[in-house]
Amino acid sequence: MRFAKLIIIQPGHASRELKVENELVTIGRALDNVVALENDSNASRHHAEIEMRGDTFLLFDLRSSNGTTVNDQPVDLERQLEDGDLICVGGSTMIEFHVSDIPWEAREVRDQEPLAEHSEIGASHVPLADVVGAAGNAAAGSGSVAQQLPAITAPSTRLSPFYIGGAVVGGLVLVGVVGAILFFSSSRGCKATIRIVSPQSGTTVRGPIAIRVEAEDTQCVDRLIYQLDGVKVASSEIDPYQATLDPADISGLVPGNHVLTVTVEDDKGNRTVQPDEVVLGFEIAQPKPSESNDTAGSSSGGSDRQNSDQPQSLSAADIKQMSERLMGDLSSKRDYILDRELLHQIQARTADYATPGFYSRARPFRDVINDSFVNEQGLEKSLGYILAMSRSNFDLSRNRSTGTAEGEGLWRFPLTLAQNAGYIGRCGTTTLSDQNQKCAAMVAAAYMKALEVDLFGGDPLYAVACFGMAPKDAAQWRDQLPADRRDLWNVIKAAEQRERVARFFAAGIVGENPQQFGLTADNPLSNLYPK
Repeated sequence: MRFAKLIIIQPGHASRELKVENELVTIGRALDNVVALENDSNASRHHAEIEMRGDTFLLFDLRSSNGTTVNDQPVDLERQLEDGDLICVGGSTMIEFHVSDIPWEAREVRDQEPLAEHSEIGASHVPLADVVGAAGNAAAGSGSVAQQLPAITAPSTRLSPFYIGGAVVGGLVLVGVVGAILFFSSSRGCKATIRIVSPQSGTTVRGPIAIRVEAEDTQCVDRLIYQLDGVKVASSEIDPYQATLDPADISGLVPGNHVLTVTVEDDKGNRTVQPDEVVLGFEIAQPKPSESNDTAGSSSGGSDRQNSDQPQSLSAADIKQMSERLMGDLSSKRDYILDRELLHQIQARTADYATPGFYSRARPFRDVINDSFVNEQGLEKSLGYILAMSRSNFDLSRNRSTGTAEGEGLWRFPLTLAQNAGYIGRCGTTTLSDQNQKCAAMVAAAYMKALEVDLFGGDPLYAVACFGMAPKDAAQWRDQLPADRRDLWNVIKAAEQRERVARFFAAGIVGENPQQFGLTADNPLSNLYPK
């Protein structure tokens, strides 16, 4: 068996070492890769893979945008790796590949063994005085000068007791210093103490109720996360950390007892569950049947009733749950906060997209969207589809712009922006409004990569908020944002940008959950994503 390790040298980062312990090592800009190159805009989201097959290691390029080389030779599809090979990812990050016949841990121990035995073997067992004496006797016949040389005394090989004592004391002091450093560094974690004072255990919850806490040593607290049976239901970032617990916002909540707890998240992202627990009893009122449902059959056809009634039956908790899934698919490493007002705006706009036929309209553009957004630019699989649905509902006719979106093609891309920013040069003789949408897809994908990767460090939702803005204007807006951008609705203030984000969510949850919106003939957009 052979053992491999990688040394990753990414510009702007300290080099790091990874021992290959799995049969597959994925490499790319997305954070779900084993080797995640988060800030390398030259790397595709899923750029390359190293696969172990027996004693052989193979490198595969996953049709990345900027390619992969080994020792400056391009990798078209796959290449067998040898010890010392130098892999270049997208022209920027370098990865050294090393392989060994023994585990790296054993090899490192072997390489660090002391050379005492070798020094003993190399040293002569003949006393130095005898050597010098022999040399002197050999030179005696050469003349009196040699006889007048002073006798050479061999140096003592014994250490002074003072040196030994000093070394012992020094070693003890060093051990004490290291122990103190480890003790203090381990004790510098967040020591905040949080106790829930309201509601108290035994409280019956029938509607929205305030959560209040007593907090001590909160200097390190970034926010408090309130959980019901281990599931997040609210959070607060500002002292005194009050929040509202609303049963209507909790998906799947059943009547009975549930446990409320609080978790502290410090400024480094570390989370500590507090020991305090509050047991609450929930009484959930059952919705009364609507009188209009009893008479609906006489006034409209079955399919029309289903399309119009089903969205109205979705609760705020359902909208929140679907929106959270959408966020997880787009950016699993970012913990966004969905404000109640944002959820209300999302729900209000789902009616614009809950119209039959969106899947059949999107299907002809499957190849151009997958090629431009995923294969060429390395963006999220869902991004191109949801963005197109939010702006045109996959309808190329000019009278079907959704909301305030104006422009050309499925993405309603402004022609002047495409020309001024230089994106239109990619199209040759084709245009943004061509029926095949190849030009529009190339332009929209390149523009989204510039926003998401270059301006917002891999954050797709803030890139969506800027869609249609000149890159220079988007950069100026970004520079005015706070460092903590998790609370989308309170960070994004401009009405036009809020509209883009709300419509993106509305289109995304309808496109992925058509059955819940009464669109029985449509399939989820994810059926069109590349596999």
